[in-house]
Amino acid sequence: MNAVKKVKQKFVNSKSVTQAGNFQLESNERPEVTPNKYGSFRWVDFETPFPVGSEIHILVTCITFNGADTLGLRIGGVTNEGFYIRFNEVVINSQGDESDGRHIEETVSYTATSVA
Repeated sequence: MNAVKKVKQKFVNSKSVTQAGNFQLESNERPEVTPNKYGSFRWVDFETPFPVGSEIHILVTCITFNGADTLGLRIGGVTNEGFYIRFNEVVINSQGDESDGRHIEETVSYTATSVA
């Protein structure tokens, strides 16, 4: 069995900023299929805005299992103040049914990092 290698990451002269949080999210609308259209998405504010001009990287995951259908998380419209997010539920069955977009409330966690 191979051991997990620990990698040491060093940031020299960086202004790295990281924030994390969680929130409740549910979906009551059909999946959004038009790029850059966020009408059915929820806006999430960062507790503290990132510096203007920062490149922001966001990792999101669902940390509960309240609904049986497989879901995905889609984010977009990221700014230094927050981002849009929604569930894109996936339904795969032998009848070829599509997702209706609805999913029960789950807890979502995020980590956002930037380097100015």
